[in-house]
Order: sequence, then C-alpha cells, then structure tokens
Amino acid sequence: MLNQDQPKEMSRRQFLTTVGKIGGSAALFSVMGTMGLLSPETLKAADYTPPGKSDLSLTSRNGKKNCNSRGGNCRHDRSLRAR
Repeated sequence: MLNQDQPKEMSRRQFLTTVGKIGGSAALFSVMGTMGLLSPETLKAADYTPPGKSDLSLTSRNGKKNCNSRGGNCRHDRSLRAR
C-alpha cells in the first residue's frame, strides 16, 4: 500500500503534459531542453524549396472546370435544373 506521505510517481510524459498545459509551449520546450530531450539538430528547420511551375499546374483535371458556388458543382447544378 502507498503511504499518504509518499507522492505518486509521475512519468516523463505526464510531467511534460502537465508543464505544457500549465505553462504553454514555451515552457514545455524550455523544460524539454533542460532535460536534454531537444538538441539544436532537432530544432533545425527543413530546407525550403519553393514550388515549381509543375507543382502549380492543374494537368490532372483534363480541362474540366468546376465551380463550387453554394458548395455544389456547376455540372451537377445544370443537370438538376434541366429536369
């Protein structure tokens, strides 16, 4: 049995979750850095490569146009109106 004087054990995850809830993300990252869980390599952002023209073209749509007015599709709206 657990004595009333002894505190319950807390896992690292529970501790960090509590720190994050109380202090926010800045406090959480600070504590994680102090505990040695974060290194400069971990915090390094990925290299940015801007999108190319091929990333922005809509070649897979086969030239079909689709307008989403009122959350619908124009071809579908026209077929409903024709009835």
